[in-house]
Amino acid sequence: MHAWGADPMKVYFEVGLLLGAVAFLASIAIVFCRARIWLKFVYSAVAAATVFPAILLLLPEKDFPRPLPQVWSEAVEAAPSLAAFSASVQHASSLSPSVNSFAFTILWAGLAISFLVWALHQSLLWSFVRRQTLIRSQGRLRIYATNSSGAFSCLLGRRAVVVIPFDFIEDRARFRMVLAHELQHHRQGDTLWSACFAFVTGLYFWNPAVYGLARQVARIQEFACDEALIGRRQFSPQAYSRCLLEAAKLALNTGRPPVGTTGMASSRSGHLLKRRIQMILNINAVPQRKGTFVPLLAVVLMAVCAVGAKSMVQERSLDRAHVEALVRASASEIPLELNDRVYEVLRKFTTTESGRKHFSQALDRLPIYRSLIERKAAEYGLPKELIVIPFYESGFKLNLVSSARSVGIWQFIPETARHYGLTAFDAWDKSNLAKEDRLDPEKETDAAMRYLKHLHGIKEFQGDWRLAIKAYNEGETHVLKQIKAHGTNDPWKLEAVAPREGYLTGAMAALILYQNPSLIR
Repeated sequence: MHAWGADPMKVYFEVGLLLGAVAFLASIAIVFCRARIWLKFVYSAVAAATVFPAILLLLPEKDFPRPLPQVWSEAVEAAPSLAAFSASVQHASSLSPSVNSFAFTILWAGLAISFLVWALHQSLLWSFVRRQTLIRSQGRLRIYATNSSGAFSCLLGRRAVVVIPFDFIEDRARFRMVLAHELQHHRQGDTLWSACFAFVTGLYFWNPAVYGLARQVARIQEFACDEALIGRRQFSPQAYSRCLLEAAKLALNTGRPPVGTTGMASSRSGHLLKRRIQMILNINAVPQRKGTFVPLLAVVLMAVCAVGAKSMVQERSLDRAHVEALVRASASEIPLELNDRVYEVLRKFTTTESGRKHFSQALDRLPIYRSLIERKAAEYGLPKELIVIPFYESGFKLNLVSSARSVGIWQFIPETARHYGLTAFDAWDKSNLAKEDRLDPEKETDAAMRYLKHLHGIKEFQGDWRLAIKAYNEGETHVLKQIKAHGTNDPWKLEAVAPREGYLTGAMAALILYQNPSLIR
């Protein structure tokens, strides 16, 4: 299962990382191939960067190791007699907002603000265009004349808009060059992408790489248009260069074009203008390269990067020396141990999304059951640290049933429950739930304490709580057979013999986490 409250935030940062990678690639674009080819690559890469992280949400995650009975099949309703108690558990959980919930709220607030800013820019653009003089209308195309800005093109709804200064309209040859340039922006899809980048830069207002990507894409768009027009031999390179210089002069005198538009001389960089003119006058010197493979290459590259970004965002580090210091400082009747196996499982508990979600929610529910479990442990003279079993087994989820038919916070299977005097049914039926004692935390906790006291007293276990905890899940008969077969009652040697079971390893990691919740909070 995915933590949908946290996933949008994860995707948000993954997309930010991938857009940063695309920005780096865009910055070296013109060095390697023609602008039109690289523009296709950048567009494909940006699309892949935004799509792949969302697709990866649908892929199965590497879940943290859980005890075998904790393979949930479906949720079951609490018994009517316990409905109020179950509701209180859900209410208590909802009153403990996590960091993920807060981040989720911030993300959607930022998304809403970005949309409003983008909508404001679009409104201003509409207002600006409507004030200009319409000189031609054909299908979806609208051409306007202006004295208020340089030449630019944009999308307004389904309309393809071109705005040209009056100075160029009076010169037919330059008018044709400017118009051809702006129409080329529409053909390449530049106007749509410019509108998208106007939104994305607002959404990632804190990320300079996204701003850099938007600037680099705008530059490549201009190179690509220049390439296309000169490559078709519609205009002489010298005349086109002079027109570009005139457009740049006019843009300096009239101000920047509106946000979300593309323009023949929208950039005020003298260095960029010089590079464009050099490219125009030496168009044949640029090597010809086929670009049909470019979109596919971009998709493959971003897929690889998306998987890497997923790991970078999801995985967190766990300092072993720090954990060892925490273990030494912890006071526990059940000795804490941090061997290689326990450390690896603890790392998965604290660094994977599924592990953090499970134990964060378990800590949220903990106050509901702590006093009950500690009171029962004291009543039977047992360590209060045995609370780690429901912490690990069920996460204190009262109303869930596993595929192994184990139920309740202590996850008793029917046979064990009946052996300790609880009413338990093999098949689930709503008519039986009112009689199901495993849904009564008081009764199930009392039975669990009696069972653990029995396990601790087994002669072969020699009072080792680690063996008692291992047997709680794996069964006392199974553990006794292991001791006899391998000639040792060292629990860690027995764990090494059957690493797939590994219940003690997981429980020990959970106990360290229970004693030190700061590892995930």
